[in-house]
Amino acid sequence: MLVEVVAVLTSTGLKLSPSVFSAAAMPKNIVDLAFTLDLQTVNTQQYRGGADAVMRLDHTLTVTFVKVLKPLDQHESQLACLDIQERVMRAMQAGDAFDFIRVTYLQTTTTLSAAREHLVVDLTFRVDQDFTWA
Repeated sequence: MLVEVVAVLTSTGLKLSPSVFSAAAMPKNIVDLAFTLDLQTVNTQQYRGGADAVMRLDHTLTVTFVKVLKPLDQHESQLACLDIQERVMRAMQAGDAFDFIRVTYLQTTTTLSAAREHLVVDLTFRVDQDFTWA
C-alpha cells in the first residue's frame, strides 16, 4: 500500500525525504517539498461477509511535508503551501488512485519550524483496507 501512496504523492510534486522529520526536529539538509509518512494500523476485528480470510484494517496515515518559506515573501509561500495541500488531498482521495483501499481525509496541522524558515504540514488520512491472506 505504501508504494502506491508514495507514487500518488510524488505525482503532486512532493519528494520522498531520506530521513524522517518534524517541526521540532528539522534536518539541516531538508529540501523544499520533501515528505515523510507515518502509518499506524488497527485490526478492527471485522471480517467481510463472515469470511475468516478477509480482515478489515484501519490505518491512520499522516503525510508530513515541508515548504521552505521565502524570507521576503512568506505570504506567497503560504499560498503555495495551501495549493500543495489541496493537490495532495485530491490525489489521495481520487477514486482511481487505489484499487483496494478507501481513503478519507481527517485533518491538517500546520506548524512553523523552530527557526521559522519552514512550514511543516501534517495531513492525516484514514485508510480502510480489506486484507486477504487466503
